Amino acid sequence: MRELRVATDGEFHGLKVVTLENHYLRVHILPEAGAKIWQITYKPLDANLLWNNPRITPARQSINACYDDVWSGGWDELFPNDEVATIAGENYPDHGELWVGEWNANVFEDASEAGVTLRYLTPISSVQIEKRVVLPRREAQLLFSHTFTNLGHSDFPFLWKLHPAFEVTPQHRIDFPPMRVTLEPAFPGTLAGASPAFAWPHARIGAKTVDLRRIPSESEQQLYFFYGTELRQGWCALTDTATRLSARTLHWLPLEFRGHASGWAPQDALRKTEAHYRGGFQHEGGHPLGWKRKPRRHSIRSDRLNARTSHQPSPNSVLGCLFTPWGKVPSAPSRVESQPESPTPPQ
Repeated sequence: MRELRVATDGEFHGLKVVTLENHYLRVHILPEAGAKIWQITYKPLDANLLWNNPRITPARQSINACYDDVWSGGWDELFPNDEVATIAGENYPDHGELWVGEWNANVFEDASEAGVTLRYLTPISSVQIEKRVVLPRREAQLLFSHTFTNLGHSDFPFLWKLHPAFEVTPQHRIDFPPMRVTLEPAFPGTLAGASPAFAWPHARIGAKTVDLRRIPSESEQQLYFFYGTELRQGWCALTDTATRLSARTLHWLPLEFRGHASGWAPQDALRKTEAHYRGGFQHEGGHPLGWKRKPRRHSIRSDRLNARTSHQPSPNSVLGCLFTPWGKVPSAPSRVESQPESPTPPQ
């Protein structure tokens, strides 16, 4: 088999499949099912990162489909809303517009990397979205970049959520950098009675302490729903403590988001917004690919009016392990540049 390949001749339940593969990783993407990343496999251990619903297969969906009724698992993205919502007078469907879209896919490959560029124009919000997924030749990591371009004539508030479903067992552990946990009052789950805000990772409920890094067994019947804010670094990790395989995500976002009376807006008005992040596997039995090397510098660009600024992107809110930035994409052009050094998670 070739050391690096990209393929578009696959099919899964009637859907086209884009496959990226090197010595370490095999990635399956379904452009016709919302550009869902169906599976990421760490080949040396034949270990799957993502959970796939054994009862529901992926399929094309209508824009008004109920997400939970047809959820097949894998890695979706939500934009511009989560639950059914009205934004700027328009009604938006359950979990937004992206996961039901049929995306255009263009693959590419050279001596150093293989990848795919996925594009979709949202039918209601009129936002052009470009997602680029890249697999380097000799590394156990994926590189992602997203570009959101507002083609409308007015500012547009949004939520953008990366929505991966991870395959976990009680032997897995969740890790974040130091952060503050905030509970969602509408969904207390089995954390009811804990302080509404506390330092990660321990929730105290009376005399009991719950370690949120631990994955409870199914028989324990636990449900945790929380937000993480004020992260000191932009990463999270899921580790199988039995195999010592760790899946880690690093992210960079170009804006600091702040609240104001009419909703949420970035500090600098944007028409075109870009975000870059990467995820990789580290295995104790082999070279910890991607994380031991010197951190790369990443550029984050958009159009800015009459000024030029650089800043470090602040940590953004996280729901479980889901990166959830809120913002507004105004129609006025602007430009922001940032070249942050990537933080390195503890080994």
